[in-house]
Amino acid sequence: MVKSCQIIGPLAQLVARLDGIEKVAGSNPARSTIGKNIKRYRNNLGISQDRSSKLADVIYNTIIKIESGVNKNPTIQTVVKITKALNIKMDDLIK
Repeated sequence: MVKSCQIIGPLAQLVARLDGIEKVAGSNPARSTIGKNIKRYRNNLGISQDRSSKLADVIYNTIIKIESGVNKNPTIQTVVKITKALNIKMDDLIK
């Protein structure tokens, strides 16, 4: 289990980057990009949405909503779980 103090630094950096993008663009394209990137990494690994939800310990519909863009603002806790399940960094989701 990751201690909250271990992720605060990277989370703060991610939030600052998202905030900067939002101010420049007037909307928040990075957050809709998160869902697209989760789907891309998941597909590259050959993992189904159902399997990724189980690996990440999140509700199946959460994965569907994030990937489809219905949920453009997933919680940090959810994103952390998904990145661990896919073995990727949070920075990978906003590129």
